[in-house]
Amino acid sequence: MNYLDYYELAQEPFSNAPVSRFYFNSPQHAQALVRLTHVCSQMKGLALLVGDIGAGKTTLARGCSTRCRRPSTRRRSW
Repeated sequence: MNYLDYYELAQEPFSNAPVSRFYFNSPQHAQALVRLTHVCSQMKGLALLVGDIGAGKTTLARGCSTRCRRPSTRRRSW
């Protein structure tokens, strides 16, 4: 029996890949997301996000990327 069965877990609780549904929007995360979104929306050029392993840096960056994604533009055919 593995630990998933033993603890009756539906999926692995700790993974090497970030899972956005486990994101916890702490005040620090919310502030970082606002700042990253500002940098992106104002096209400031560079933002640096630092934190401990497992702090949610990748998840925040993906959230910012989703928020700042521009609508796709259609190519003109001449």
